[in-house]
Amino acid sequence: MIILTFLSLCKIMFSFVFLFNNNWQYFIVLLFGDTLVRY
Repeated sequence: MIILTFLSLCKIMFSFVFLFNNNWQYFIVLLFGDTLVRY
């Protein structure tokens, strides 16, 4: 569980990197995709 949480945090950090790179489409897809997988 700790490893999965760490990977999730890394994914969030990469998401913000893409967001600041103005690639908001990928950010939204990654965010909703992670939500769908989680639930």
